[in-house]
Amino acid sequence: MKRIGTMVFCLVAASTAATAEPLYGASTEKLETIQIRSDEPETDALLFATCITPDMFEVLIGNELPLGRGEHEPVSLSLAAGTLSTKVDGVSVKSPDYEMTGNAMLLTTLEPKGRAWRILTSGQPIEMRPKGSEPATVPLGKAETDALKAFARKCS
Repeated sequence: MKRIGTMVFCLVAASTAATAEPLYGASTEKLETIQIRSDEPETDALLFATCITPDMFEVLIGNELPLGRGEHEPVSLSLAAGTLSTKVDGVSVKSPDYEMTGNAMLLTTLEPKGRAWRILTSGQPIEMRPKGSEPATVPLGKAETDALKAFARKCS
């Protein structure tokens, strides 16, 4: 009887260990993305957004703004346009063009119906103020604003 109990225990333990192993698979997906860039050569994108879900965008904000060293330290940026304003918190990451520019960007997530995205698509000049720095005013044109709105529609 003791031998049967030991065998049952071993089978249950082996079965539990086998089912506890995680199963993974890899897949590729086509993600919707948008970049807003200056016409000036050798600058970082002002904004690079990727649609993660219909309710969330992963966003890099940068250009020439002082947004940390790119070593994942916390950074923040105040955005304002017209009567709307908000603070965006995130982490500093090296820009995709770091080899050329040496700049960092703020990495965060934004909601398409959130205040920050409404500011970015307001069609008004946007004041961007990194914490502890002077503000920069960015006049996004109608074409850029319309492109951001179309990007948000494609994601939903």
